[in-house]
Order: sequence, then C-alpha cells, then structure tokens
Amino acid sequence: MLAATAGGVLAAGIVLAVSLALLGPPGRGGNSAAPAVPTATASYTTPPAVEVKQIHDTLDDIAARCTPNADPDAQRHLDQDVDVILAFAGRHPNAEFPMDDETGHTLSLLLATRDDLSHCAPAAAARVNAALPAQFRQPPSPTG
Repeated sequence: MLAATAGGVLAAGIVLAVSLALLGPPGRGGNSAAPAVPTATASYTTPPAVEVKQIHDTLDDIAARCTPNADPDAQRHLDQDVDVILAFAGRHPNAEFPMDDETGHTLSLLLATRDDLSHCAPAAAARVNAALPAQFRQPPSPTG
C-alpha cells in the first residue's frame, strides 16, 4: 500500500508539472488568509529530514487505515494524519524532498493525499482539497 501512496506522490507530481506548463503558476491573489502556494519560479526549500520521515510515516498510516468503510477509530487517525500533512504544507509550502526512490513536492503531497483519502475518508479529503490552490481543487462531491 505504501508503494501506491508513494506512487501517488509521483503521479501527482507529474500532473503538477503538466498543469503548471499548461495553466501557469498558481495565483496568489484573493484570500489573504490562504496559505502560501508553490509557484513555477519559486526556489524549493528542503525540509528537515525528521519532518520528511514524519510525512513518510504518515503516508504509511494512511495506506494502512484507508479502507472502504473505515471504522470511527481509523477515521480519527486519518483526521490526525491530515493535521500532520496540512501542518507540514503550511510550514513548507514549496518544499522538495525525497520520498522512497522519488522526489516529492508539497503540492504533489497534497494532491496524492487528497486522492488517497477520497475513497475512505471524504471529509478528510475535503480538508486537503480546501488547502490546495484553486486550480487544483476538485468540486465537492454530490451528496445523497
């Protein structure tokens, strides 16, 4: 399952690169309370290795707990995992970091996390979706 999550980070990175090439860098206008978002011209930062390990462990936890019909305890853990990822993204909005044998970026981390959680924890996925730049957000799922 970790390979799927790490692969998701890589796939999301490819989507990001193509999207940036086609759409241009994410905008910074509008909501001043929005977190900083990556741009195509910004320099990447390198987060501390201990924080990258925490993200790796968090992705492992998501892979282990993210099953259809996850029980309430798993949902609580997934919500805590989202807290960790969103806090990392807030501290390192334009980071580049090793993830298994790939290179991850903050935006690809958020995209992959949202996509991984969408089938098992829609509310947690919506929180991640809301943290993404507008052009990368998915519309809310229809209810009921």
